[in-house]
Amino acid sequence: MIRLFFCVIAITFVWSCSTTKSTAPSVALSGRTWYVESVRTERLSAPSDSRSPQLIFSEDRLSGYGGCNAISTTFTTDGTTIRIGAIASTRMMCEDMPRENRIIKALSEVRSFVVDKDQLYLLGERETDTILSCRTEVQR
Repeated sequence: MIRLFFCVIAITFVWSCSTTKSTAPSVALSGRTWYVESVRTERLSAPSDSRSPQLIFSEDRLSGYGGCNAISTTFTTDGTTIRIGAIASTRMMCEDMPRENRIIKALSEVRSFVVDKDQLYLLGERETDTILSCRTEVQR
């Protein structure tokens, strides 16, 4: 009977360790609106209002605005690694389409992230490649 008890405890411990998933990275991204400041080395004009390109992470969903269209996708994190799914968007045409297309393409190349206070850096294959730089507050 004691042997059975220890087996159950050991199995429960191993199972709980293998199924535990860190939610801290998602929490670091969630609950804030991230205004896109730059795409690669191209600095965007300062965000001015709710029509500025922005990203909003919540649980496993990424939504936002590319400057012309609403965007939506899924994402997963593991530590500071992030995988962003295929991006769906509305299909309105506007003069900011080239910039919006660069943002959507850049999101597909993101592999990891760093949150530093009110700044979010979405990085490429090499952690020295900043794909997108975002800020939580509109700078005036």
